[in-house]
Amino acid sequence: MKSFPIIQAIFFCLTLFYSTDTTAQSQREIKLTIGVGNFPPFFVKKTESGIFWDLIGKVFEKLPQYQVSYIEMSQKRMVEELNRGRLSGAANINSRTKIRGFRSKPIFRYGSKVAALKRLDLKSISDLKNFSVVTWQGARNAYGAEFKNMTLANKNYIELPDPKGCVRMVASARADVCILDQFLFLYYLKSGAAQASPSVFTFHGLLDNIVNTASMVFLSEAVRDDFDRIVGELTARGELDAIYRSYLKNMSAN
Repeated sequence: MKSFPIIQAIFFCLTLFYSTDTTAQSQREIKLTIGVGNFPPFFVKKTESGIFWDLIGKVFEKLPQYQVSYIEMSQKRMVEELNRGRLSGAANINSRTKIRGFRSKPIFRYGSKVAALKRLDLKSISDLKNFSVVTWQGARNAYGAEFKNMTLANKNYIELPDPKGCVRMVASARADVCILDQFLFLYYLKSGAAQASPSVFTFHGLLDNIVNTASMVFLSEAVRDDFDRIVGELTARGELDAIYRSYLKNMSAN
C-alpha cells in the first residue's frame, strides 16, 4: 500500500516531463505563411497539390522546425504582401521581379515544347517559319533572337492570350504547331480543352535549352539558408527531378 504514493510521484514526474518537452518543442516551431499561386498544374488550391506545391512541401518535410501554412493569391499581391512583411515567403518569383527578401536557389522551372499532330522536319528554330505557329502571348521575346526573327518572317505566327486556345488550334489542325510549356499543354489537353489524347502529338525539343526558372523568396535569411540547404541535398539525390518526372508520366498517359 505504501508503494502507491511513490508510483504516483513517478507517474506525475513523467507526465510533467512529457508535457514540458512537448511545450518546448511547440515553442521551438517557427510559423511560416507562404504565398502561392493558383494555376494548375503547378499550384492546385483545392487539393493543395501540384508540381510546384509538391516541390515546396518536399523541402519543408525535411525542416520540421517550421510550421508552414499557405495562402493563395495573385503574384502581384504576393509581392506586395511580402514587401509589407505580411508574408514569410513567396513562391515562384522570377529574377526580374523586384521584391523584398532573400531568394532561394531556383527550384521552379518552365520548359517549352513544340507540339504537333505529326512529326515535322524541324532541325532548327528558323525552320518554324515554314509552318503555322500558335503560342502564348509574349512568346516572341522569350526564346532568343533566332526565335524572334522566325516570328517576324512568318506570316502564320499567332500569339493568343489564353493558352487553352493554342491547344485547341493545334488539336483541330488549324495550326501546325503549338509552342507551350509541356506541363501546361498536357494539363489543358487532359482538362478537355481539345478532344485529343497526348499520344497523338509529337513533341519537338527545339527549345529544350531555353528554360525559365523561378525561386522562393523569404523575409528571413536564416529560413532561406535552411531551404537552400535541403534543396541542395534533394537535388543531389534526384528527388526534386523525380517530382517533375512523375507528373510528366502521369499527365502523358492516355
